[in-house]
Amino acid sequence: MKPRIFGVLFASLITFPLFAEGGLGTVCAVENLPCIKERIKRAEVVDLYQTNSLGRNSLHYAVERGEDELVSYILNNQSADVIGKTDLYGNSPLHLAVIHQRKEILDLFLQYNPDLNLVDRHGETALDLAFASGNEEIKNLLSNKGASSQTGGKSKITIYIYIVYILLSLAITIWVARTLSKNGRFFLVDAFHNEELADSVNHLLVVGFYLVNLGYITLALKIGMKPNDAVESLEILSNKIGFVILILGAMHFFNLYLLGRLRKRTLQKRELAQQN
Repeated sequence: MKPRIFGVLFASLITFPLFAEGGLGTVCAVENLPCIKERIKRAEVVDLYQTNSLGRNSLHYAVERGEDELVSYILNNQSADVIGKTDLYGNSPLHLAVIHQRKEILDLFLQYNPDLNLVDRHGETALDLAFASGNEEIKNLLSNKGASSQTGGKSKITIYIYIVYILLSLAITIWVARTLSKNGRFFLVDAFHNEELADSVNHLLVVGFYLVNLGYITLALKIGMKPNDAVESLEILSNKIGFVILILGAMHFFNLYLLGRLRKRTLQKRELAQQN
């Protein structure tokens, strides 16, 4: 019985988070960079080859978080082939350096002559990602090193985001404009006592509403970073559509405020007319 109890306790200790995070001399999790750096500082053995369930190693996370010194240490103590090791999303540390625009790290990678034409799961190279990010400095750096483009700077996912963003923005804008036009007309007719004049003012307000919102939608078309998967695509879309909705909401309440002021002045004029 005692050996069995000891075995259970030992198994529990192995799975205890302290072990997984570098406690008691065990291996740090690949994404736990503070643990890895602390063990390196203590001159302890660190397994730089291990990967997690996403197929990532410590170099992937070091690049993402801009840990230049840790990146340099890993490259000095591991085969340079790790620069081209892809995770489950098809992104290598080289791809991530371009995606997150880590120019210093990219300069360091280029000293090891990595495969610059390695493609991710979307069939895009580091240069394609540089085109999508719009970073001219990184794009020129890769081009000067002989990197090639598989897509000619065009991204299918980015184009899909453009289309969905435009369609959703237009649909929301039209819905809000029609609602304001239909209900605002009652205020204007009551204020001007002239349906033709009220309709003319209403149409002018709607045109101005469309111009302002379509102008913002057009200016916000640029996507600063190419999405690499469905999650990033959803994040970009939600961010842009969210801003459109906020602007529409602000304009909606501003129009209500103006119509309310107009209604108030109309009532005041009527009261003055009755008193006279």
